[in-house]
Order: sequence, then structure tokens, then C-alpha cells
Amino acid sequence: MFYIFGGYDGTNRRNDFFRFNFRTNSWTEIFANDSEPPSARDRHTAVADSNKNLYIFAGYDGFNRVDDFYRFNITDARWSRVQALNSEQGPSPRHSHTAVVYNGNMFIFGGYDGHYRADMFKFNFQRRVLKEIHREGVCPRAVQNGHDCHGSQHVHVRRARWS
Repeated sequence: MFYIFGGYDGTNRRNDFFRFNFRTNSWTEIFANDSEPPSARDRHTAVADSNKNLYIFAGYDGFNRVDDFYRFNITDARWSRVQALNSEQGPSPRHSHTAVVYNGNMFIFGGYDGHYRADMFKFNFQRRVLKEIHREGVCPRAVQNGHDCHGSQHVHVRRARWS
């Protein structure tokens, strides 16, 4: 299955939610059971954990950069707002960032919050703890826009343009 949430259609930001079934080559719109989806947005990130949950983080709603964090439970078809259990400062409201899941954690890199960022955060799904990753050595420069990533045993990031 392949899931798509929201985006920009050239006129409006959207918060519709679809699933593509590779076996049947068909799309299905998903409606949540008794829960409010994230607001309409684009330039957000979406990742999935190993427990049939999808996570949506940040983005741009057409007026502001947002920093909210939502989980969609595929089994229950319910949205819920995610709050980290620790009080550490999380990522600033941003869009055009990258996110990937690795070893039970969601890693968030870069984006734009009024400035181009090269910071990195880690959210542990099980413990619900968020922390900034302070890296050693040379790190990538902030990216301007249009980047994506994927992971297996290693995380690979492809950038479109440097800031």
C-alpha cells in the first residue's frame, strides 16, 4: 500500500487522504472514524512505523509554517495528535524538510522556518521522546527545497538545490 496525505493542487492546500493498492492498481479515499485529520497543508513529511501507524509532521498551510505532529492508526482509521513525553524543544514550525524511519525512530532533517535549516531531530515511537541530534563532524548544508529520502540499513538523502 502507498498512502498520500494532503498537498497542493495549484489552487488550494488539501487534507484529503488516499491509499493506492499495488495489487489492484486502484486508489481509495480514506475517511477517519470519529477523529479530526490534520489541517490542509503541503510540504509536510509522512512516514510509517512498524505498528501500522502513519505520521504527518509540519508543513505549510498557505499562511503559516506549522509544527504539529499527527498519527493515523491504519487499523482503527483514527487520527490523533502526537505529543512527546519530554519537554525538550522540538523542531521549529517548518516545511520542506526530510523525514525517515530508522530503528524505531523518526529522524527529521532540515527544512525552512524563515531560514534554511540543517538541524536534525529524533522521535522515538515507542518511548514518545523527542530530542535534537547534535552531530559531530561535517554535516550537509541546509537544503533549499525539493529533497527526499529513503532508508533500509542506511539513510540516503537526495537534494535538489543547495541554499
